[in-house]
Amino acid sequence: GLVKNGQPLYRELRAQLTAMGYRISEAILQVADYGVPQLRRRLVLLAGLGFEIPMPEPTHSRVPTGTRMSWTTVRDAIEGLPEPRTLSEAKDRGHVEHSDWHVVRNISARNLERLKAATAGKTWKHIPEDLRPPCHRGSYGGFGNVYGRMEWDRPSPTITGGCTTFSKGRFGHPSSDRTISVREAASLQTFPEDYRFDTPYMEHACNIIGNALPCDFAEALSRRCASDLRKHSRISP
Repeated sequence: GLVKNGQPLYRELRAQLTAMGYRISEAILQVADYGVPQLRRRLVLLAGLGFEIPMPEPTHSRVPTGTRMSWTTVRDAIEGLPEPRTLSEAKDRGHVEHSDWHVVRNISARNLERLKAATAGKTWKHIPEDLRPPCHRGSYGGFGNVYGRMEWDRPSPTITGGCTTFSKGRFGHPSSDRTISVREAASLQTFPEDYRFDTPYMEHACNIIGNALPCDFAEALSRRCASDLRKHSRISP
C-alpha cells in the first residue's frame, strides 16, 4: 500500500536517503519464503551508506527446490499444543498472562455454529447462507477472508490484531471448534515459546502480536544488514 497509495511520501523518503549518500534496495517479500508459517507480503527497503545491501536469499518456497525447503505450515507451528482455556476460565484462575496466553475468546453460540460449518481453507461463502451474518448474504461480494478456518498443511493467513476473533479473519482452528489462541497466533508469528506478553489485556496482547514483523523474518533481514555492515565498515568487528 505504501508503494501505491503512499507513493508521494515513499518517493520523498527514497529521495532523501539517496541525497544523503545511501544506496537503496527494495522489494515486496513473502515472509513464508523465509520459514515463517504464514502468508504475509511486506515491503522491505534496505539502505547502506555508500553501499548496497541486497535482499536476503529465500530459504523456503511453495514448491521445494534443491536449495529451498517447503513452506512451513500451521501444523509445523501449532500441532500438538493442549487445548487452551477460554478468557473467562483464565480470569477465574487469576492473571491471564500466567496461562502463557494460551487463551481463546469466549465465542457466541451463533459464531460457534458458523465455525462448526466452516471448511478449512475456505471463506464465509462456504458457510450455509442461513448461518451467515445478514451483511454476508445474497449478492454480497466483499472481503472474503473472514469466518473461516486455517488449513493444517498450508501457511496461515496474515495474522492481525484481530487474530482471536472469528469475524475478523480466517482465524478458526484447523480442526477444533474454536479460534486460534493468543499463544498460537504468536507461534505463527514465530515469537519464541518463552516470549512473555507482559499485559493482562487480551486486546493488547493480540495487537502486539498482529502488528509485529514476524520474528524469523526480521532476523533474516537483520543478519543480512549486519553481514554487509561488517563487510563495508572501516571499524574492525
